[in-house]
Amino acid sequence: MTGFREGPTPPPMRARVDGPLGRMLPAFLAVVSVVGLATGCAGIRGHGEKSDLQLQPVPYVESEYVGAVEVPPGIPGMADSAALTPSGEPLAAAYSRRYDISPELARDIVEQALEAGIDPELAFRVIRVESVFNIRARGPQGSLGLMQLMPGTARSLDRSLDSEGEILEPRNNLRVGLRYLRSLIERYNDVRLGLLAYNRGENAVNRALRRGVDPENGYTHKVLGTHSDNPYSGPGILSTPRLP
Repeated sequence: MTGFREGPTPPPMRARVDGPLGRMLPAFLAVVSVVGLATGCAGIRGHGEKSDLQLQPVPYVESEYVGAVEVPPGIPGMADSAALTPSGEPLAAAYSRRYDISPELARDIVEQALEAGIDPELAFRVIRVESVFNIRARGPQGSLGLMQLMPGTARSLDRSLDSEGEILEPRNNLRVGLRYLRSLIERYNDVRLGLLAYNRGENAVNRALRRGVDPENGYTHKVLGTHSDNPYSGPGILSTPRLP
């Protein structure tokens, strides 16, 4: 797995209940429970199908929003330094540390997000829910890769993708998936509805809207952290995509 690391379960904490630590323990456990509920989630397969892919609860190591600066179009071979966090740290390095993924994968995600005109913060959140950063992820209904693309959808968007191996290739998968996501956000003029269309399919979202029903199925709460202490507050898409 390229994403989060798993380790052995630590031994239970023991403390005297009549000491200061014992009196603080209930409050500490309550905080841990809230964080676990906010960050844990089970993946939902996109484009109208549910997935059995399970996400492990992973706490954020930073509390501040890590957003991308606008990158002028036409910059060949964009380096990490082209996009910085508010503290001046290269954006890919910040995400590599936050999600415990390789610097190379973090850089690919940042570059492909900026190429597609997607806020990298949103891109990382979507990929975490879709595949937990596993470049070889396969859904039970046949979805593939980081962005969990259905082969038919991927080929309809890029006819050069002839094989599963080509769809699984990380940069191909990111390029097609993120550009598709941007097109949906633009189509609905709404980040939440665009995400739901990516997950459920446009037909399902449109049917719900025609009936006056909210198409929400819980997917955007996982991606956007609606009920967490770190909700997404970015623009979703950038004003200057570097699409060809």
